[in-house]
Amino acid sequence: MEFSKSAVHANNISVYQKMAKLGQLPDDGEYWTLMHPDSDELETLESKKFLKRHQFHGVNDDHDLYQKCLKNWPEIERQSHLDDWIWVVSTHIICPRGGLVHLDTMTEYDRVRPGASTMTVATLRNCGPNTLVAANFCYSRPLHGHDEIGLRRFVERVNEYSTGKERSRFEYLAGNELLYVSHSTQMLLLYFWVKDQ
Repeated sequence: MEFSKSAVHANNISVYQKMAKLGQLPDDGEYWTLMHPDSDELETLESKKFLKRHQFHGVNDDHDLYQKCLKNWPEIERQSHLDDWIWVVSTHIICPRGGLVHLDTMTEYDRVRPGASTMTVATLRNCGPNTLVAANFCYSRPLHGHDEIGLRRFVERVNEYSTGKERSRFEYLAGNELLYVSHSTQMLLLYFWVKDQ
């Protein structure tokens, strides 16, 4: 079924509220995402009173797209990053400290499948406690002829790429998956919760 990105963000908020038992991000909470200038992500989350703009952390490794994002939302420049997602989350001091990460890996093209699970693991590894990681990947009709991988294989890869100690920090939230269509590609959105330590 075709979902708008706004519906995807609403689903993220709903799962976060259930897990954190909070209606919105706490004052010291953060929201991290692969930002894009054509996205209405920030406006959607703000209109739902889920966050304040200073809590929004955007990452993009394309200089032109990054500059367009800053032109659209100049007030987020201080907490935005022009670099590769894995490098940013691996070098930032606790990313995020607690909150929500929306990791939309659809545009990872040639490395969309292994890239998606590797990006998810890097995020889980570096998050603070009480963080929801919403990760999606191409589920079928994938870009550039990648073979389809299923939900079970994706979760297996996340576990395979994580150490035992890391796996004890997070749980996969089975039963909360959202299957949707974006740009003629079926996407599967799934959730991991980084536990309170």
